[in-house]
Amino acid sequence: ALGIQPGQELDRRDKHFSADVILLDEGTMNDTNIMVAIFRGIVPGTRVVILGDVDQLPSIGPGQVFADLIASGAIPVSELTKTYRFSEDSLVYDFAQKIKAGEVPDVHQIGDDWCFKTADNSLLTARAVSDSFKKAYLDGVPPEDIQIIVPKHEDYNGTINMNRCIQEVMAKPGIGRVRVGRQYIQEGDRVMNLQKDNWKGLANGQDGYCLHASSNYIQVRYGEREVTYYPDSFNKITPAWAKTIHKMQGSESPRIIAPVAMDNKQFYSWQLLYTGLTRMKNHATYVGDPDVFAFAVNNGRGNVRFTGLESALRKNINPTPKPLRRLEATRPTVERSQG
Repeated sequence: ALGIQPGQELDRRDKHFSADVILLDEGTMNDTNIMVAIFRGIVPGTRVVILGDVDQLPSIGPGQVFADLIASGAIPVSELTKTYRFSEDSLVYDFAQKIKAGEVPDVHQIGDDWCFKTADNSLLTARAVSDSFKKAYLDGVPPEDIQIIVPKHEDYNGTINMNRCIQEVMAKPGIGRVRVGRQYIQEGDRVMNLQKDNWKGLANGQDGYCLHASSNYIQVRYGEREVTYYPDSFNKITPAWAKTIHKMQGSESPRIIAPVAMDNKQFYSWQLLYTGLTRMKNHATYVGDPDVFAFAVNNGRGNVRFTGLESALRKNINPTPKPLRRLEATRPTVERSQG
């Protein structure tokens, strides 16, 4: 809605939103600057509903506006207490609740939506992640339904190496391939667009599939559209078999595979672990060291962002805190026509 590009000035005083109600999704991802730009554009009398999971990762930029709004008690807050993404006997749902509470789950349990594979070191973890992808693919799971999620870009279990590993799994004789920075893009790759392009109708983070790769151009299919990237714009796409958990926030995948190894131990916090795990729709496979998983459950709980927003809201908007409303979400009803 703001039409903002990375690095662009956020003070958009000319941007106004004409609506009776504005729904702002993924509230935790919006930093202070973005929220200022949004609220400057809201006309008086508009009702604003902010949606999000306060236990997920906070914004990359400064502030924690969503958490401060909730903690202040200055605005009405409703908490949905039932999820329809997970079944009642879902191990992943049970693990997610335990992670939020600071309780280490027994990762060796086996469930319909959960599997943990132990690996002795970071290199073996990376190999086991690749093998898990290959096995799921050979078992008939569509590759577009499998997403590897990792904490960072570097090392054995970073996006760069993991994308190389999956490219080896998916490679076919004679396919085109071109080097882009420190990585390669090859025909058949899942790729991700890295910069919003209104002219081409592309969003930052949008996934597509590479149809052609050569030093002259890369052709990518996004849904029903095909987009051509020439050498001066090759850096606007990247392989996307593996993504960082930050990049996956706000998205989901039928099946996720995630390494928890010593080479990414210090990058894991309980919020990163929780956010990654809840990207799953049907099945999660975690690979690596159970002790790293346990470390992540309790890491980062002392991290605090000092913003001053919560106290300012308490003082200036409503000194009497509003009670939290707990609601059970209802599954939407879909009317289907006959014939």
